[in-house]
Amino acid sequence: MKKLRKALAAGGDPVELRAQYNAAVGENRAAETALAAAPSERRLSREELEGYVDQLGIIANPRPSRSEVLGDPLADRVDKSVSEEEHAP
Repeated sequence: MKKLRKALAAGGDPVELRAQYNAAVGENRAAETALAAAPSERRLSREELEGYVDQLGIIANPRPSRSEVLGDPLADRVDKSVSEEEHAP
């Protein structure tokens, strides 16, 4: 209301200011109504929360690849004592 009075004192058009004020009041009422109609906060049970944490763990630590599980099939055939630099042309 103080802003409205200041705008009027500064020479603002009363009709336009009233329209803007009424629009703002209507928006506030609509927002309050929507908020009141919104569902209340839903609480998770311990089991639900643990389930979500387990799912996140699977995402964070995905299943290992086939080579990680079985190992490198050629590992025993590669001479690891020879560096790549020795094979460079």
